[in-house]
Amino acid sequence: FDDAARRAVLGTDWYRDVGGEVDAPTLRLSTPGDVVRNLMWRDCAGLLTDNNVIKPDRMGMAASLEARCPLLDYRLAEHALALPGETHVDATATKRLLRTLLSRRFPSSVTERPKQQFTVPVGEWMQRDETGAYRATLDRLNARGLCAGTEVDRLWLAHRAAGRHTRPLRLLIALELWCQVFLDGD
Repeated sequence: FDDAARRAVLGTDWYRDVGGEVDAPTLRLSTPGDVVRNLMWRDCAGLLTDNNVIKPDRMGMAASLEARCPLLDYRLAEHALALPGETHVDATATKRLLRTLLSRRFPSSVTERPKQQFTVPVGEWMQRDETGAYRATLDRLNARGLCAGTEVDRLWLAHRAAGRHTRPLRLLIALELWCQVFLDGD
């Protein structure tokens, strides 16, 4: 959710801006004035460890596979994090150093293509909602009164029509499931 969407969904009574909080270890490693390096450190401290590394590891283990994240050798990571931010990104390209190194061995069709990720078709599943489970979960969330039900309903209807609100709806569904486990004891 962007700022306006958070306010719309949570309402002014529940809204709290926690996006600016940075934990002490990340702050200690930050470099004043180097936004790119600070974002890289923040990603390492949060997104990388809590999401991008653990998910492939768990899914690999669930399928009896040994998965490897090739660019996570600690020596490579330390070197990359020691370089100034402009080494990594500028107004025209991201991952500049990696792209430059890879261009020595691979054609531009590989090094300059846009990101391509593996995704689960949750958005399409929500659009169809064949069992009614997604809608029922959002209805339970609305009944709790934590969110503005009219805004949740607006997102749901807009997604059903055009499939453009997967991420916020996934977050709202996750919130309700969290409430069921940790508040209701289900």
